[in-house]
Parts: sequence; C-alpha cells; structure tokens
Amino acid sequence: AGGTPAVGYDFFQGPMVPSAGDTAIMYGENQIGYKNLSMSSFSKYINTDDPNWSDPNDADEVYNLMQGLKKDGSPATNSETGDTTKFFYPDDPSLNTGVGDGIWADSDDHASGDRRFLMNTGPFTMAAGDSQEVVFAIFHAAAGGPLQSVDYLKEVDALAQLAFDIQFALPESPPAPVVEATTLIDEIILTWDNAAEDYTAID
Repeated sequence: AGGTPAVGYDFFQGPMVPSAGDTAIMYGENQIGYKNLSMSSFSKYINTDDPNWSDPNDADEVYNLMQGLKKDGSPATNSETGDTTKFFYPDDPSLNTGVGDGIWADSDDHASGDRRFLMNTGPFTMAAGDSQEVVFAIFHAAAGGPLQSVDYLKEVDALAQLAFDIQFALPESPPAPVVEATTLIDEIILTWDNAAEDYTAID
C-alpha cells in the first residue's frame, strides 16, 4: 500500500547484567543468572531555541537527556497528566485530537519541526575488553495517511516482535523457482515449474 510512510524503532534486547534467578539472551544463547535490561528512558531534543529541549551543548546536558530528564537535569513532565516521566509520548497518536484530550503527543508541546530522539538503557558497567549485544529494529509501513501508516506500523512491529521472541525460528522460505527465459521479437517467454507466462517486451 502507498501513502505517507511511518517509521518505527523497536528495542528488542538490552545489555546483560547479573541477576540471580533470571535468564538473559546474549548472542542467541540463554545466559542463566543474568537479565537483559529494558529501555530506561526515551527522550527527545529538537532544533529550536527552547531552553529545555534544544540540542545539547555539553556532556552534562547529553547525559541528562539520556536519563530521561530535561537538559538542565530537572524531571520531564507529561503535559497532559502533569506526571513526571522518563518516556516521551507513550500514548496512541491515532487517538490524539489536541491539547487536553488526555493523549500526550509531540504536537501538544511543540510545533512540527526537526526531531531527534534517544533510546536509552542502563545503568550497567563494562570493563575493558567486555562485550555486550543490543538488538533493535528499524522498520517502516505505509497505508494511506500518516495515522493509518502508524496503525499499520504497529502491526508490522507486532510481527517483528514475535519473530524476535521465538529467536527467528520461522518456517523456511519456499525454494526459489528455476526460471528459463526465451526471447522472441517483441516478446519474452518465462517458464518455471512447467507453467508459462507471456510478457510483452518494453522497447
């Protein structure tokens, strides 16, 4: 389907930390006595003069944003509920009708424009020479208008999440057919699996 596409990111697997009684996944193997961290915050900054949300100027401001705080280190607030939060815009944008509707959307706080975001996890410690595996997906979907594409994106995400949850133990793809092509004047005949289709050549 065509239309205005939507893009999404899914944080499938975070870094592994010790955790008695838990089991983590790392490099496709179960790791007993560990757990995978989930996202600890999702925050944004924007290309504007806004004192709280403009591009960070130094390491302290970057680290504050990574913790789900404002640049100055103060808590971020859901403008619809007044609650402090480390996760921006968790509501369904398809239900958003404007400020005061109970659905927190980016448009409630700022005019449309350049956006950047941070998907964060932690805390965890890595010694020199250690390694970690983080798995995330980036995908897009198009199904008409912007909000219809977001709805379709959720379906795509659910399928991607299922594939990850079963460690990609999906049915094998069918074998590729063996195709033979015969070229004639203004015509190409493709034959596969004993079936033939005629296609008019493009001059």
